Amino acid sequence: MSEESMDKRLNKLLRDKNLIPNGSSVLMAVSGGVDSVVMAYLLCHVKVDLELDLKVAHFNHALRCAESDEDEKFVEKLAEKLGLPFLSERWDSPAEGNIEARARKARYSFLKNARRRLNCDLIATAHHADDQAETILMRLIEGSGYRGLRGIFEKSGRIVRPMLNFTKKELQDYSTVNHLRFRVDSSNNDMKFDRNRIRNVIIPQIKKFNPSFARTITRTVSSLSEVSDLLDREVSTLYAKTVSLTADGFFQIDERQLEETPFLLKKELIRSIAGGDDSPWRGSVWDQLGSFLQYSSVGNIMDLPGGYRLLKDRHRLLMKEDRYESIPAIIPLESFPPQALELEGYEFSIENATLPPQFSNDFATELVDRSLLDDSLHLRKWREGDRMIPFGMGGRKKVSDILIDQQVNRFKKEKQYVLTSRDEIVWLCGRRLDDRFKLTSETSSVVRLNWRKTGR
Repeated sequence: MSEESMDKRLNKLLRDKNLIPNGSSVLMAVSGGVDSVVMAYLLCHVKVDLELDLKVAHFNHALRCAESDEDEKFVEKLAEKLGLPFLSERWDSPAEGNIEARARKARYSFLKNARRRLNCDLIATAHHADDQAETILMRLIEGSGYRGLRGIFEKSGRIVRPMLNFTKKELQDYSTVNHLRFRVDSSNNDMKFDRNRIRNVIIPQIKKFNPSFARTITRTVSSLSEVSDLLDREVSTLYAKTVSLTADGFFQIDERQLEETPFLLKKELIRSIAGGDDSPWRGSVWDQLGSFLQYSSVGNIMDLPGGYRLLKDRHRLLMKEDRYESIPAIIPLESFPPQALELEGYEFSIENATLPPQFSNDFATELVDRSLLDDSLHLRKWREGDRMIPFGMGGRKKVSDILIDQQVNRFKKEKQYVLTSRDEIVWLCGRRLDDRFKLTSETSSVVRLNWRKTGR
């Protein structure tokens, strides 16, 4: 493979796919290995034609002691030779945990910060076709769904991978023909890492059957991406027809409109609402979601990746992001009024009210006889076994039965608070006042209780 043909292929690829638009400022992630060194030289060769502003970044993982430091010095000299700005950072690596995963997270965090610091439009990494093949095999072994089998994207946000259409051999041949110097990472032969075992043991065996395995994977990934694009369009149409937002901020899916919908589209609709990336949505998650959609009963809940929860509720499905914590609160009345608290998307407030009272049909506000309250009130989640005397009734009733009578779904039940005084329920917040705390002809002091959505 000649230098000219590699340059032309890259130039054409960048133009045809608009992967790196003309005039872009690009931060190249250079490790010092053959892949990133070749990328740096190739982008420098197309730099003038595409009017690119190139810069170099290196992340020193510090996992190989002096060898890692030598890598950093090598890349700094390479940047100087190419006449490009250089930025590096040394990692204080943890002693325990998944080093591969932590290193990757730290590396990308550095690159994103470096891009902003150097005012670059894009980050270019040197992933190539063989990396793609390794990734696909790893995800197959992990039990990935079809989305995971789309592999590494050529462009993801501000990260571009211009080498994905080149094989490792092509990059090595380019470096040999052009007498390029590069560093060799000794940890690439460490068999304790999964990717190294796939690269050095499994793929060589596969290539005995298919020498062009990396190219085959590239074509397969392209086909799966086309299928994914088609599904995304179908899901978008389905979303517009079946999904709405309730007054409580829950996503609501009308199951009656999904009766003729293929099962895969139903699952993809759920995934699209949760907005999770592909990584957590693998294997068992898809299986559990399939079982939930087929066999769940009213009131069943499934936890989804990304902090979302899915509820089966009669003829609909409800989804919410589980981002609130239950925070019981003590409200002293010595310094009262006013008192206001925000919790779980609601605001509770208490204030003096004037006589004669002005009543309202709004269940979000109630008037209470101040003399019947203790010096401090307790605001907490309702519990199984809680009982109260609903306004207008003569006997106690379970809070759970009141919520059932009002057809309150499980998501709302989980966010239902009660206000208590001396361990007796004063108010089922926003729903029902206890009869014992109502105003009477003997009332001389009134307080108003409010329970309002905050919209957050």
